Amino acid sequence: MTATNFLIQLKLFTLPDFINSIAMKRIAAILPLLFLTFGSLTAQILDPVKVTHSLKVISETEVELQVTAIMEEGWHIYSVKPNEESFVVYTEFNIPKSDNYKLIGGINEPKPIKEYDPNFEETLEFHENTVTFTQRIKVLTSSDFKVTGEFVYQSCNDRTCLTPEYVDLDFNIKIPAKANAITP
Repeated sequence: MTATNFLIQLKLFTLPDFINSIAMKRIAAILPLLFLTFGSLTAQILDPVKVTHSLKVISETEVELQVTAIMEEGWHIYSVKPNEESFVVYTEFNIPKSDNYKLIGGINEPKPIKEYDPNFEETLEFHENTVTFTQRIKVLTSSDFKVTGEFVYQSCNDRTCLTPEYVDLDFNIKIPAKANAITP
């Protein structure tokens, strides 16, 4: 036996060779299955909370900013009163300070449900169905302005919690020139 009997002829592998290869044909056969699998996963993305925001005129110099969360059956979001020792993502309604307005008090919310959660092994405060959070502001200008902010919440059911959601808020405050009053 000579050494030449064991030599394997080497050939450069070009793109057309790869496309025509068996491996490429197998990949091409599997791709539609992958698209169907991942396509069905994206159809199952959960979005159990719908958030809207509005404003309510209280007086010529006072406005109430409102954020309403409507939850699907079985889902809830947490209170704005955090328990510092908890791992739960509590709801936040963040409105920055401005020269155009002054925050009056803190965030208001209806009385939350207070219940022991076996998943977190602690007593938590949360809201179900529909909840509206409010923040009053005192207007300090006679010109129109915008209040921007952020609403942060985490939705959970009895089995799982979704990643926190961040909703940008824009409230347009219009000051009529004649009456110098606020209208939504």
